[in-house]
Amino acid sequence: MKKSNFIFHRSHNRDILLKNFFYLSVLQVMRYLIPILVLPYISRVIGVVYFGQIAITSSVAMIMQIVVDYGYNFIGARDVARNKQNLNFITNLYSTITIARCFLFLICCVVVLILTFFLPFLAEVRLLLFINCQCVFLSIFMPEWLYQGLEEMKFITIINVISRIIYVILIFLVVREQDDYILYPVVNNIGLLGAGVASYIILQKRNIVLRIINWQEILQMLKNGWNLFINNLCGGMMGYILSMFIGYFLSFRDAGIYSSSSRLISAANHALGIISRVFFPFLSQNISKHTKFFILNMIIGFGVMTFTFVFTPFIFNLFYPSEFSDGILIMRIMSINIFFSCINNSLSSNFLILQGKEVLVRNMGFINLLIGSICFLFAIKFYGLIGAAIISVIISMINTVIFGYFTIKIKREMNPYTNVFGI
Repeated sequence: MKKSNFIFHRSHNRDILLKNFFYLSVLQVMRYLIPILVLPYISRVIGVVYFGQIAITSSVAMIMQIVVDYGYNFIGARDVARNKQNLNFITNLYSTITIARCFLFLICCVVVLILTFFLPFLAEVRLLLFINCQCVFLSIFMPEWLYQGLEEMKFITIINVISRIIYVILIFLVVREQDDYILYPVVNNIGLLGAGVASYIILQKRNIVLRIINWQEILQMLKNGWNLFINNLCGGMMGYILSMFIGYFLSFRDAGIYSSSSRLISAANHALGIISRVFFPFLSQNISKHTKFFILNMIIGFGVMTFTFVFTPFIFNLFYPSEFSDGILIMRIMSINIFFSCINNSLSSNFLILQGKEVLVRNMGFINLLIGSICFLFAIKFYGLIGAAIISVIISMINTVIFGYFTIKIKREMNPYTNVFGI
């Protein structure tokens, strides 16, 4: 490659990364900022009982979302990034994943319907539950993974921003009194429906349309996503299991304290996760650049962790009143997770998965759920919330050691002369 072409190619890659980082940042800010702005209003209008019902049904919907996503956000983005010039491949992949996710959604609906006949508390909110779960179906037609793989996050970001603005306006116009609680998830679905239609039109203009796919391809796609699905399911279930342990062994107040702390840490982790998602398509084609990405991610993670640890009291008090002050120490302990979360993302999602080690990542997710649940059970019972926070940090550290070991091993196999950092 000529020097001039190399410089152009390098500059082009940098521009794409910066653009995707900007659009993903806007997307994540809208995704997490809007609930913070709307929820205080909703909680005052509909009251604690209906707010609790919405929280329960939303939790069921989130579990369904994990099942329906099925690991395709990574697999789809990876395969599209590697075949960006092959329109036929992209169309076929889009159709297969979309149909597979619709099939998974139908299975989830049957399971949830059956549960409402056996669990009285779900039977009481059956209508609200199924309204809330429609957001999962609508998300199927917002293939964020496709835009990410194409490295064209501009379209999906604009669509999401517009839908979120409509959502906020409708919330304040429609939900005005307690009896309007049922309209809260309806408004959310209206925004998602509009976004889904807009996304479908954009893809059609690019000649990416749904095709009829045979069952063999769908089953193969389900098989391909199985490892990541188990990993995502185990990771997603951990939070729900932990909340139940705290509620059972301690109290609802303690569950609220822990949730208030973990929510802010999770927001920081999601924000930093943008970096991993932006670099994912680039690294899938330029895996030799992983070491530089890892060092960058590690430095950023350490900086954010240090800032959060030092200014925890100030940050916490910005979001919560004084009665939540017991969560300051919990948040300070959990802030250490920010650093290890950055490292784990750069090792697992941005290297091991790209090297086809989905089985390893899956097994780690399963081990985390099994051993983590046992550790959390004893830690909460004997040491309370502080024990839970410390265990969460220890689990993250163990993940880092294991992911780091396999990453170094693979890099040494790729290049026997590499040093411990894979450089």
